Amino acid sequence: MIVHLPTPHDHFSPRTGSATMTVIDGLARGAHRGRHTVLVARGTFTERYDSADVVEYDAGPYVDGRRAKVDAIAARTGLGRPFQNRSYGRAMDALPEGDHTLLLHNAPYTGALAPRRSYPVLYAHNEVLPGPRPAVARALSGFAGVVAVSTWLADRLEQRAPRALRERIVPVVNGVDTSAFRPGPWERGERLRVLFLGRIVPAKGADLLLSACARLASPDVEVRIVGSSGFSSADALTPYEASLRTQAESLPHPVEFVPFVDRYAVAAHYAWADVVVLPARWHDPCPLTLLESMASGAATVISDSGGMPEAAGGSALVVPREDPERLAEALSALLGSESLLAQLRQRARERAVELDWSNRSAELEEVLTRLGAPVG
Repeated sequence: MIVHLPTPHDHFSPRTGSATMTVIDGLARGAHRGRHTVLVARGTFTERYDSADVVEYDAGPYVDGRRAKVDAIAARTGLGRPFQNRSYGRAMDALPEGDHTLLLHNAPYTGALAPRRSYPVLYAHNEVLPGPRPAVARALSGFAGVVAVSTWLADRLEQRAPRALRERIVPVVNGVDTSAFRPGPWERGERLRVLFLGRIVPAKGADLLLSACARLASPDVEVRIVGSSGFSSADALTPYEASLRTQAESLPHPVEFVPFVDRYAVAAHYAWADVVVLPARWHDPCPLTLLESMASGAATVISDSGGMPEAAGGSALVVPREDPERLAEALSALLGSESLLAQLRQRARERAVELDWSNRSAELEEVLTRLGAPVG
């Protein structure tokens, strides 16, 4: 049996934009060797993914900003995460009977909390090993292995992990639901439709897209920017979000801003796009937005960031990070060549099919079996 334990108080629901929960849902939906179980804090959204059995537990009080800062400082010094781990301890009490693999998502310092009937594996979606090497060794104590969402991330974690665990850090590249995200009828319109979808924060680089459009200076483009700074459409604009709207006013083509949408609504935006641009500044290990864009048959332009080129597998145009000039050149090439646009759209879909969740879940089962973990 495979049991998932995400961050306490997170919602196992399509109403949120949580990438971790989307991955859990995808792996569970694509499972070949038994139904997965997810531990979910009581009081979270009751509208939940139906791909896994849900076991509720009392997570205790929410870890607020002050306590989260204390946890972060303690983690970097090797002292663990005292406040968060109280909630994890409560979750451990709710684990099912019988031997099982326990996938602890982005949860260092929790392996030693697992009971003997569990086979704890850290599932790393990001670089989750802060601090000096002694702190990293304590963070990984008790874990039987580590699964990383890209080879890039696995390599980064391996560089910091204790020697005894390095051979047990393995990549399982993220996947996508190729039935939910699929190409529809496509015809090139009068303007090149360019989409950015994601959190509207500087690390994601929406401003770089607008800077590239300013250099392109073509009226034959229209841009749609979908997302908010957080996972709510009701939040007030941050200074960064307001600056994007100011930046867009000087462009010679339309720019539409759409606030955060839930999982049910994102497919329609991908279907609208000719091109999806993901100009991340930070080293994104394996963004689901890229995979969903590809599955929807959109041409993709990405920055040379983290695990993004690996996930694209040669199906995207790759530009250097923080280089709006090169990004403008990529958009110009797509604007001027319908055959290149059509070719990239086809290659994107083909690559996405290789990364369907059914294939990803099968690879996870093989990886866990090699690690000696009970699967099903």
